[in-house]
Amino acid sequence: MKVGSWQDSPGWAAAGGARRVGIFLNTEKPVARAVGADLARWLESAGVQVRLRPADAEAIGRPDLARSEADFLIGSDFLIVMGGDGTLLAAARLAAAVDVPILGVNLGHIGFLTEVELKNLWSALPDYIAGRCLLDNRVMLEATVMRPQGPGPGFFALNDVTLTKGPLARLIHLEVQVDGRQAAEYPADGVIVSTPTGSTAYNFAAGGPVVDPAADVLLVSPICPYSLISIRTFVVDANSVITVRAKEHGRREEIMLTVDGQEGYKLAADEHVLVKKAKRVVRLLRAKRWDFYTVLAQRMSAAGQPGGVSSIETGAPDEDPGDH
Repeated sequence: MKVGSWQDSPGWAAAGGARRVGIFLNTEKPVARAVGADLARWLESAGVQVRLRPADAEAIGRPDLARSEADFLIGSDFLIVMGGDGTLLAAARLAAAVDVPILGVNLGHIGFLTEVELKNLWSALPDYIAGRCLLDNRVMLEATVMRPQGPGPGFFALNDVTLTKGPLARLIHLEVQVDGRQAAEYPADGVIVSTPTGSTAYNFAAGGPVVDPAADVLLVSPICPYSLISIRTFVVDANSVITVRAKEHGRREEIMLTVDGQEGYKLAADEHVLVKKAKRVVRLLRAKRWDFYTVLAQRMSAAGQPGGVSSIETGAPDEDPGDH
């Protein structure tokens, strides 16, 4: 499967429509719980078998729909994710492992990844159930913690992987290598390695460029670099292997590896991080009229409105507009 490519229709289109659909909820949102219950009833009335994680099934009062984590994912034709981009990022890391497509329903406000606005959900659902939609394949990152004795923990990200300083207000010195060759050295608050999908997230906030998600590239952006002449952001071939290590990483410095703004790992002094394009991809369901640049213009316009700027796209928990 080529990343950045479009497939005309999902597999269930030729089989007469989806038969099994999973619902993935941000249960901290009351609207997600309420609409999730309505969605389950709607799908059942359409002859679709509904699957939920045990906690989500309990939250909407339908324990009869609970499935194990493995059955919930592997047995589903696709997932309907109800929340914001942060919820979708969490679901994507799970779904990509078993190649299950995702339909994102936006319950936040600025969502680059989610597909359907809540007000349009009921009119849009029949097309997705029937397979009258496209599959948008998005590249993921695989980050591996490297130790003197060999590879350590591994992580997958749809948006980005970051190395950042700890709680003390102190610069860290980071060295970036591309395919084993030194590319940059930054005295900075951190470094972001992002996918094209993640270019509108933390990378963008750090001054990096917006990149078409179909581009087969990776981006490296420093966070608040303390230099007038250092390279700010550079773009590398997606098949490159990026190594980020801290220079003079001593006991006084705490350096964190963060994945999609949601998973964290504290690096030991003798550890560094290797980042490359993952073999797995995230498959997002899109309407046939979907266009990245149209969505970009709409979201950037919305971000300029009062209350429009959100942390959703950076992977932070989905929040209400009044929280900012």
